[in-house]
Amino acid sequence: MKVLVVDDSEAIRKMMISALKCIGVTHVDEAGDGDEGCASCAGANYELIIMDLHMPKMDGFEAVAKLRSEGKKMPIIIMSTDG
Repeated sequence: MKVLVVDDSEAIRKMMISALKCIGVTHVDEAGDGDEGCASCAGANYELIIMDLHMPKMDGFEAVAKLRSEGKKMPIIIMSTDG
């Protein structure tokens, strides 16, 4: 499975990557904001994206809208640390 983790927190990205590897995911890429995440998707076929909502440059809402407008249909799990 090929997964992309998009979060502006490096610590959260590392934690997510570690958790994914523990369950057998062997290919995980990471991006620090929605803009980077969308750019990563342009050249790769991810089977899953895990994306934070609140990020600089392009937030998760904007990134998901952009990906869907480009015809990307992979599942996207949205996460946030907001209460």
